[in-house]
Parts: sequence; structure tokens; C-alpha cells
Amino acid sequence: MVGLASPDHTSQKVWGLVGAAGYACAALVAARSSTPWARAPAMVAVAGAAAVPLLYLSVIGRAQMEVGVVERAADLLFSHSGVMPGARAWSSGWPPC
Repeated sequence: MVGLASPDHTSQKVWGLVGAAGYACAALVAARSSTPWARAPAMVAVAGAAAVPLLYLSVIGRAQMEVGVVERAADLLFSHSGVMPGARAWSSGWPPC
């Protein structure tokens, strides 16, 4: 609903429409599954409704503000050789207790 109600050419519209398609695919996978609460529909839902729009909007540079926060956190994490800033200080006994 949000995707259809959002103005054209906005990240909310893209996210809403791609997310709806992801959930629809997950529903089809779930309907065809013989096991209730199978893992495959959940993975399709996460991929289609979260990962695909996140990656797409990040690549084209039209991500929502929240995506920029996640991108910056990842940049900071990986710019410190995989060690979170401040982790070295904590492991060396700082701050003193």
C-alpha cells in the first residue's frame, strides 16, 4: 500500500513495490511447501522484502536516510580491520573500573 501511495521516483515507492513482490514470492513458495513453517519461504521473504531493495537502492544512490546510517556503520566497522572502534580500548582495560 505504501508503495502505491508514495510519490513517483521515491525510495519509499521502490521499497514498497519490491517488498510486496518479495512477500508475494514468499507466499507462493510457502503455498507449494509441504512443511508448515519451512525455512525457504522465510528466506525468500527476507531476500525479496529487505535485501534486494536495500542493495538496489544503495547501488543507485537513492537509498532512504536509514540506509545511509547502515552504510556508514559498515564503512566504519571495516575501516578498522573488522574491529569496532573502541574495542581495543575496552580489551586493554579501559576504562578503569
